[in-house]
Amino acid sequence: MEGGSYLARRIKAELTAIERGEGKTTRATLVEWLQRYEKTFEVAELAELQKALSVEGTQEPEFHSLVPKGWFKELMTWTNQTESPSSFYFLSAACMIGGLIGRRICIDRGTYRIFPALSGLILSPAGRGRRSTACDLVIYELGRPAGLNVIADSFTYEAMGEALTEMEKPEALIYVGELSVLLGKGSYGESIIPKLTDLIGKTSTFEWRTVKRGLVEFKEPCLNMLATSAPDWLAANIPAVAFGGGFLSRFLVAAQAGPERTVVWGDALDEKVKGRLIAELKEMRGRFGKLGKPGAAAMRWYTDWYVEHSARLDKGEVVDEKLIPYMARKHDHLLRLTTVLTVAGGDEKLELTVDRMEQALGLLNWYEGKLPLAYSSMALGPIGQAQHAIVRALERSGGMLDHSTLHKKVYRLAPLAGQFYEVMRSLIEMEVVQETTGMTGRGKTYILKRGLE
Repeated sequence: MEGGSYLARRIKAELTAIERGEGKTTRATLVEWLQRYEKTFEVAELAELQKALSVEGTQEPEFHSLVPKGWFKELMTWTNQTESPSSFYFLSAACMIGGLIGRRICIDRGTYRIFPALSGLILSPAGRGRRSTACDLVIYELGRPAGLNVIADSFTYEAMGEALTEMEKPEALIYVGELSVLLGKGSYGESIIPKLTDLIGKTSTFEWRTVKRGLVEFKEPCLNMLATSAPDWLAANIPAVAFGGGFLSRFLVAAQAGPERTVVWGDALDEKVKGRLIAELKEMRGRFGKLGKPGAAAMRWYTDWYVEHSARLDKGEVVDEKLIPYMARKHDHLLRLTTVLTVAGGDEKLELTVDRMEQALGLLNWYEGKLPLAYSSMALGPIGQAQHAIVRALERSGGMLDHSTLHKKVYRLAPLAGQFYEVMRSLIEMEVVQETTGMTGRGKTYILKRGLE
């Protein structure tokens, strides 16, 4: 798939050529390119390009318009002087609230119970998305003062077990600043993934063996996870079992290429608003209850959606097979997020309503719009990762770099070790990159011709 910045430049170049009477690309092709641009992480120039092509936006709704009034909306307003995307703040806060509520509120499904302990994965290129800024602010500035139990920097099975034994109840949010460190490829990464898969969202008693304490039994657990990573780092380290074993299907994924806004020098965040947000979180933590079978209207809505969603899965309408495990769990994600919105919205009665389920579904659908690209970037093999890294480096440098400069920009990537020439040859043969020789006949220069399909 072409990078967003490459597609934007390509469209602009063709529009300029058309203005000069030199354009050879049809409007239909430009609109097709624009639609492909909408599906990338990088859509900063979308409105400008839509206007230039006189097309109405087909992109998903503005994220802010999907956030319901109440605590979440106030959080969005409070953080609008930071560069982190609103979608990052929302997902980290939804996981935080789910962890804060723990087992105090549940959804009774008849044969099993669901607790609103959402797990989230936030992806952005290293240094670009401000993902740690969003997560740290939500977890440490809001969650912990409100009573959230956090397990952080415990990147081994042993350390997590020790942290749990020190808690009054096994209810906590596991916060992992760089998931690839925890899930590194190799025997350890492959062995810890099944344990975490079983642990996240587990509601029955489980046992944990540590070197110091031996076998420890944890009753009535409620654990969820918030993790962040750069897609290319995760791709280089995550074992394949994370896809097939259901680990990633337990996460809502937020992915964005860069900051939502440019803030050169922001003002300090309002302490009064912060205090109000924390006070409301404490009130949420103090609520207890059970959401049972929805009322007639809500039950009709949920039944219609569930039947249609199940039919899509049965007919194989989920194009990317890596998304099937997630889609198979979407009904539970929907109920968890609905519960979080109900509690955060201060609804007097704890019940599943049509309005709250529609709000939750709108947010899930928005996040899912980024899933195919996020999953594909994580699932690339070493050569694929290297190809994308080279194309991104060329894009960011105006489409052309000499051999030495390009090599310096990408040689630190593990997948490229000893394979730079092999990867460049593959890109040249694919006609993605053109190789030229300097006027003196010495030195090579690489020119980007198109993006990766």
